[in-house]
Amino acid sequence: MSQPDPLKALHEALLQIVNVLNRPQGDNLILTRAGVSLDTALFPLLVRVSMRRNLTIGELADQVGRDYSTVSRQVTRLQALGLVHGEPSETDRRQRLLSVTAAGKNTLKKIDRARNSVMSEALDGWSQAEITELARMTTRLAAAMQARA
Repeated sequence: MSQPDPLKALHEALLQIVNVLNRPQGDNLILTRAGVSLDTALFPLLVRVSMRRNLTIGELADQVGRDYSTVSRQVTRLQALGLVHGEPSETDRRQRLLSVTAAGKNTLKKIDRARNSVMSEALDGWSQAEITELARMTTRLAAAMQARA
């Protein structure tokens, strides 16, 4: 009997994780636990803006796989909620550079606590060493994949 292909198993596991992360039910759970009232379409945008300073709307649209005009309208909603700020780029005035406001950072702190709670439940029964190793290896894989994208 042949051994299972570890790369195929890894790919399938990553797809399963992506499927779970892309479901709006998971976002709703986190937002509810965080006590945050935010449209689930805006949630991944806020998180991604917080991950990288001076992200443009075009870069953000590329990251979430949505068209520019949709993301632009959604960013306008985030700005109206006071969670995101956009200012024109000094090098290209047509582009807006996005950053999270103080209110956005407070919202993200609540979301982070709720996300940690959900992840802790998923990793129930794992040792701290296993969780640390998973984080290290996943971070390494993410960096390698991003470098080749």
